[in-house]
Amino acid sequence: MELTIQKSDKGVCAVRVTGPLNIYEAASFKRGLVGIIRDAVSFASVEMDLSEVSELDTTGVQLLVLARREVLSMGKGLRVTAASAAVAAAFEIYNLKGLFE
Repeated sequence: MELTIQKSDKGVCAVRVTGPLNIYEAASFKRGLVGIIRDAVSFASVEMDLSEVSELDTTGVQLLVLARREVLSMGKGLRVTAASAAVAAAFEIYNLKGLFE
């Protein structure tokens, strides 16, 4: 799993996640999310590109929901701008399709 972060001058923190987002990658992903959430204070919103996520399990879903909750608690927005088939399937199973729009 790899996180790529780009910060725009328009107040958007764009995050691209590549590879599996599962229990085996959870610790690494959580460390990356903590940094993003900490930096979210200086941004209007966080946009996540999940189009290159090859696997998303329950642990990955929980971390995405946690990130959304924390970013929203700061009065910021978090949305998914692109989703792979694995992400779309998981969002459908957990009825999260509209949560990250």
